[in-house]
Amino acid sequence: MFLRYGLLALAALLLPVSAHADSDSYYCVGAGYLAVEFRAFNTPGLSAPHVLRIARFDEQGPRWAGEVTLEDFQTHTLACGAAAVLIEGAGARERGFVSCLVALDADTPRIAWQTATPFQRVGALPPGPPSFFFGSQEGIQELPQRGGHPRFRLHVTRSIDRSGGATYHHIRATLEQVDSSERVVRELVIAEGTVTESVDLPVAPGP
Repeated sequence: MFLRYGLLALAALLLPVSAHADSDSYYCVGAGYLAVEFRAFNTPGLSAPHVLRIARFDEQGPRWAGEVTLEDFQTHTLACGAAAVLIEGAGARERGFVSCLVALDADTPRIAWQTATPFQRVGALPPGPPSFFFGSQEGIQELPQRGGHPRFRLHVTRSIDRSGGATYHHIRATLEQVDSSERVVRELVIAEGTVTESVDLPVAPGP
């Protein structure tokens, strides 16, 4: 317990900002960057079962700036700081609660420190905020702007298809650079996929 909250305190000293989380596509926003986690069970084509990707946005525009391979765990905490990202979650039974600090002080992200704490020493796990795919709201989120830098925003769109006895939510999250006329001049697709909402069919009455 002390270890986990110690790491959270460290993240707070690193300029924490709001985070959003769920079983896949958690994200948080830092000064000039976006950190997003993906897991292979929900996002095909990854280089590993669990990764954290960093997207930068500055005068060079929005772009991917590397990723790190993580243990495969269910994320419960994601906090972006000025020069590091703290990501934590429930791992395998023998591992317990995994904590990982990803440093952003070089050209590519790297794991600076990692540990695991037995579940019986952790207590109740934080539920984690929503992700791009689960609980996110359609619309635009303005991102922090530093002096002299272009304007950036997150744009989440959602379309719904009801067919075949289910409801399909097609979701796309884009990091956009806009000019003074709100015109998109450059963009980077951060996450895209479909969430299926099953429909419970009525049960036929018995004889």
